Amino acid sequence: MTRSLVIGAGGQIASDLIPALHRRGDEVRMLDLLPPERTNGFRALDGYFRSAGDPGWTKRWTAADAAKGSAVPEIIAGFRPQEVYLLTALLSAVGEGKPGLCLDVNMGSLRLCLESIDAMPAPKARLLWPSSIAAFGPIPGHPGGLPDPVGDDTPCFPTTMYGVTKVAGELLGAWYARTGRVDFRSLRFPGLLNATPPGGGTTDFANEMYFAAVERRPSRDFLREDTRLPFMYMPDAVRSMLELTAADPARLSRRTYVVAGLSPSAREIAASIAKHVERIHPGHRFEAAFLPGDPRQKIADTWPRTLDDACARRDWGWRAQYATLDAMTPALLDEIRAKQG
Repeated sequence: MTRSLVIGAGGQIASDLIPALHRRGDEVRMLDLLPPERTNGFRALDGYFRSAGDPGWTKRWTAADAAKGSAVPEIIAGFRPQEVYLLTALLSAVGEGKPGLCLDVNMGSLRLCLESIDAMPAPKARLLWPSSIAAFGPIPGHPGGLPDPVGDDTPCFPTTMYGVTKVAGELLGAWYARTGRVDFRSLRFPGLLNATPPGGGTTDFANEMYFAAVERRPSRDFLREDTRLPFMYMPDAVRSMLELTAADPARLSRRTYVVAGLSPSAREIAASIAKHVERIHPGHRFEAAFLPGDPRQKIADTWPRTLDDACARRDWGWRAQYATLDAMTPALLDEIRAKQG
């Protein structure tokens, strides 16, 4: 039985990752700043654990600050996890409004986690830390700002504090790995979509569209309809985390990998939802309005349109299973509807 620790257990990724770890038989401990019932992911997690016959799952939850204090070092020293998934973060849109807090939370939690794992006796835990396409930004002198697609070796010029913390974190983790201190691994995720309510990211407009469709209400979206961004359905994101964490270190050519799913425009997402929502709500016509002028548009305009994940494919066999809207949209609509009861 693998001992796994999930830090940032109340957020969007954790609501799918924790059930996946539990299903494979892991002993899972969880930590978040908030108690479980106050997190966005509580409804999904509680529903899963109750259906799995584990109603006492919250006893394995610690409410504490992941960026400072003694909770993280004490749990890592006492529990001795074999795998640590550090998901704590202030996302892009929230981070721009609170840049100092974004820096403290995103970098403080990573530094504390790295130091705590480094202090473990052998064998030490592997650490998986999500990065983001926010690591990229317009390259000085490059026509159009960024190549299309963007790959692992594209230079990083982030335009947000969130992106700055991701680039800095990648470099910090790579140093710990290179010096033999911590087996650090990271994924530059696109926008992630699942049935947990959005939490302050620039790509949240897409998740909001799906929630609006299930709830039979109009969607009011803060990006232009021609905005094209990379996305990934959460089951693919979770699988990529598990596969990279399990990969043989000898096969890895780098510590941070780009992973790709699909790259639709906002207009194409709306059209896909309109096409498929009829199946769950006969007669309902989905409506989406795109409202210009939101500051998040400026962030989105600096990010990649499409991604090249050739290195992940070559090194550890990565392949997205939900690579089209026709594959993802019906599954996501069904997932949101099921979790809302």
